[in-house]
Amino acid sequence: MNWNDFLYKPGGGLKVWQRILVTEGILFIPTILFIIMYLDNPDLIIFEILSMFYVFMYCIFFPWIFYERINEKYGVLSKIRSIATYQYTSIIGSIYLFAFMYVILVCCHVLNYYLGFVLCSFFIIPILSSFFGTMAFNDSSCYVGDDIVLGYPPVYPWIALAVGICSFFYITKFTNSLMPISALTLMVQMIIVLPHFANRILPFEIRTKKGCLYFIILVIALYLVLMFLTLGNGLLNLPNVSLTPKQIIIKIIHFGSATILAYLFYRQAKQMNKK
Repeated sequence: MNWNDFLYKPGGGLKVWQRILVTEGILFIPTILFIIMYLDNPDLIIFEILSMFYVFMYCIFFPWIFYERINEKYGVLSKIRSIATYQYTSIIGSIYLFAFMYVILVCCHVLNYYLGFVLCSFFIIPILSSFFGTMAFNDSSCYVGDDIVLGYPPVYPWIALAVGICSFFYITKFTNSLMPISALTLMVQMIIVLPHFANRILPFEIRTKKGCLYFIILVIALYLVLMFLTLGNGLLNLPNVSLTPKQIIIKIIHFGSATILAYLFYRQAKQMNKK
């Protein structure tokens, strides 16, 4: 074997194993710092903190480490918009969804195992659909004849997750309705993450911006109707919301970030349709 072929990649740059080695070297320093912190404070939950830290850091490094392989299989740069392809965004999104679920699992080790596992169960369909759903969530869905439309953007798994989180709040309030709420939530999640199947049934084209909006409204309406049939008047009886100054600031950050992301997505979709 040629030693240069082992060390260097044609065209320059690092090979995958070299990128992993660099990443491990970068993460070694904060690991030592965490251990020193633990020695100073033995009550610190060192393994939980380290595991969450590594999960988030690998989510950051993952696209860089496996860039060539992902680009070869799925494609990274879109030919019809100035951002990444739907399929690349979908794959990376599944990694972040898994990271969020893992953090919840680690936190439930400290807080409440039962509620933690219930919430994590609503991550399963979004993660699987985001990772294996590139057949639907890809740039080829943006072509209707010669026209370029919105297609099937990889936001559907995140919408399905939002439905799951909403159901989780109902479950914490109505613990005796765990099974029916979970069953209808998983059913609605399946409908949301399979827009290409729904598009064959519905009388309008889901891949357009208006069709996408109609589909989301229809699914949410279906979810609310099913929840009403399950909970009755208790549908609007959510747990009390804390309005302390700290909670208000947190909610402003969360909803503000969501609004900004929604606006950026809308603007990008609008620019894409003009091309």
